[in-house]
Amino acid sequence: MRVDPTIAKIFAENVRAEVIVPSPVVKLDLAMIQKIKKMVPMFSGMSPECLTHTLAMAEYFPVKSGELILREGDIVDSFSVLISGEVVVE
Repeated sequence: MRVDPTIAKIFAENVRAEVIVPSPVVKLDLAMIQKIKKMVPMFSGMSPECLTHTLAMAEYFPVKSGELILREGDIVDSFSVLISGEVVVE
């Protein structure tokens, strides 16, 4: 299939790049992996190696005290795992 160079140029001019800053790396030891596996039912059937790999691909973001994470009714395409600290559900 041949692509018209004019069409390709139009598409190329409309492409926008977004710089994604990598998340800080979180070092999870075996004890933390086992705790997550035990406390999060959807991870219970995973091997520690599989869970480690899965968590390594996750986005890590710290949340400040009092910061809103999401509101009731928000539509999201992800879920969160609390590694440390506390949350209040109101």
